[in-house]
Amino acid sequence: MNLLLLDSGLNAEQQEYAQSIQKCSETLLSLINDILDLSKIEAGKLELELIDFNFRALIRETAGLFTQRVQEKGLKLSVIQDPTIPNPLNGDPTRIRQVLTNLIANALKFTSTGEITIQTERQDDGVRISVLDTGIGIPPEKQDTIFASFSQADGSTTRKYGGTGLGLTICKQLVKLMGGQIGLQSEPDVGSLFWFTVRLNPAAQIYHRPAPGRTPPNPLALPMNNGPLRVLLAEDNSVNQKLTQRILEKKGFTVEIVNDGQEAVDAAR
Repeated sequence: MNLLLLDSGLNAEQQEYAQSIQKCSETLLSLINDILDLSKIEAGKLELELIDFNFRALIRETAGLFTQRVQEKGLKLSVIQDPTIPNPLNGDPTRIRQVLTNLIANALKFTSTGEITIQTERQDDGVRISVLDTGIGIPPEKQDTIFASFSQADGSTTRKYGGTGLGLTICKQLVKLMGGQIGLQSEPDVGSLFWFTVRLNPAAQIYHRPAPGRTPPNPLALPMNNGPLRVLLAEDNSVNQKLTQRILEKKGFTVEIVNDGQEAVDAAR
């Protein structure tokens, strides 16, 4: 809802307040998700999903999520992919993306000048993914505990940069579940290199590319020749109703809201 508020023509002061709300809510959500993930891992309840996925696209798209923030800080972001890595691969793309996102976010948080480089390398039983930055670095005596729960280099780091201290702990546990390892090399005032390995197999599924010059059909491309499309929204939560209705209306849809599945069936008759 706050994102809709930010897009509603606020004045400068209101925009500042709404942005503060957004930042605080994202921090709280991140903390909750970290605690839930760690609880699942420690209880042995987190299961990996083994599916075929486009590895190169995953790396490229994950890095792309940070493009705007990198530009805002005046940094350079580079992605170097090993062309010998088979593609697609079979593994858990969601958890690989989660680990990589955390490492890039940390690199961005602790780097004020210079660049961040993401690199992939083929290994005998999988891949190695590295994130190199030119940030503040980590003292040698702190590196052994950096993957421990609620751990950061020192208290001033938490005060200045924020964070829960759980991200790298979760990364370590996820990488272990995926049969890999995680580590770092760092020098204060020079930068850090965080890396992790994941055991992955080439995908069994054969992907057929469209012939050159032909564009595959988009199943979501719906004709709009007869005016705005009507959407029947079945949702019993009033907040979700308002949020979804506003998003759809901004896309040009006409929305009819019902409270449950039975009302949806009745309305569709």
